[in-house]
Amino acid sequence: KGLSLDTNLFVHTLLLCKDANLEAATEIGVQYMKKKLLKNDTDAYGSLMFTQKHIERLVPLIAEQVESDPEFRSQFPFKTKESIESSLFPGYFINYTIGNRAIQMVFDEGLSSITVSSSVKQRVEFDGVFVRSTDPSLGSSISFEKEAVVTWKNVSFKLLVERIDKRGWVVIAREHGTSKAAKKKERRRIVLWESPVSQTTIFPPRDCWKRVDPFARGTVSIEYNFGGCSV
Repeated sequence: KGLSLDTNLFVHTLLLCKDANLEAATEIGVQYMKKKLLKNDTDAYGSLMFTQKHIERLVPLIAEQVESDPEFRSQFPFKTKESIESSLFPGYFINYTIGNRAIQMVFDEGLSSITVSSSVKQRVEFDGVFVRSTDPSLGSSISFEKEAVVTWKNVSFKLLVERIDKRGWVVIAREHGTSKAAKKKERRRIVLWESPVSQTTIFPPRDCWKRVDPFARGTVSIEYNFGGCSV
């Protein structure tokens, strides 16, 4: 109840500042609002702090920011002023937020690996289980890696499925070397397949992968492995 009261007070105060033309106070409130709308934590202190009623009241400010702030627009799931001013937007936003956060929790806690299958049976090197990477050098990016090494034109590669900022999910062949010299040099990375318009999807898509490089043949499909269950 305390959190709900705080959110009610925040929304009410922000709108009062806007109506009273208190520019400095409004700017501080708007920046806080945008930060919370984009916050992806699964607790109640990010976008989940807002109810549908809150979003309905904030529609004019959100629409204004989507139109005037390119950085906010690039991260917010609704990209146009018209879509936000739609009467359906508040409900859509709440459903999107709750659903996405719930999926993220499942992903974070349960998805340990994926199984990749190639449509071209002569290229079995692409088939198999890709284990979720825990490499700290990846930062916040998400990656699944196949343990086996494949060879193409006398060069060894590791196969990965990962999500790249602004591009989305891709299947990559990364040059692999075990010597100290090979580890130090910049390793070649070849995008084999990509999934268009997957920048905001939490899971790598099951299908609809587009071939990018000649090393890739046909297409691939993916199954998700949660514990001992594949779906």
